[in-house]
Amino acid sequence: MSPLPTSNDILGIWGTSKNDFWVIGDHETIIHRESTSWKIIRETIFGIFYDVWSYSPQDIYSVGMGGTIYHFNGDDWSEVSCGNFLNLYGVWGSIPINVFSVGENGTIVRFSGTTWQPITSGTTNHLYGIWGTRASYARR
Repeated sequence: MSPLPTSNDILGIWGTSKNDFWVIGDHETIIHRESTSWKIIRETIFGIFYDVWSYSPQDIYSVGMGGTIYHFNGDDWSEVSCGNFLNLYGVWGSIPINVFSVGENGTIVRFSGTTWQPITSGTTNHLYGIWGTRASYARR
């Protein structure tokens, strides 16, 4: 396997198949591996992506510093507003219209297919990850 084409810190990876990987990290780095080659999709001077999750190769989310959420629709990455400016450290969904992100000070936001809405977590502790097996069973 060829090395990654960046020296930036890598903080998350998600594969949609054995030959299709998305890697994210420092400087809002997004790198895509399809088949046998890596391609830098995005790099900036500042910003951090902490986690990436995908339902399919055409539906991918990356979350990070300052409440940043980017969505890939199969063609392009675009920034999505969630109304939150605290760091988001984890992202997971059961289906494309049930996606959660967690982060700083107990932040939880949920995408319902149209908008991101806050959910009360009951804690001010930082939440660093989320994972589940179905829509009604997610763990933070």
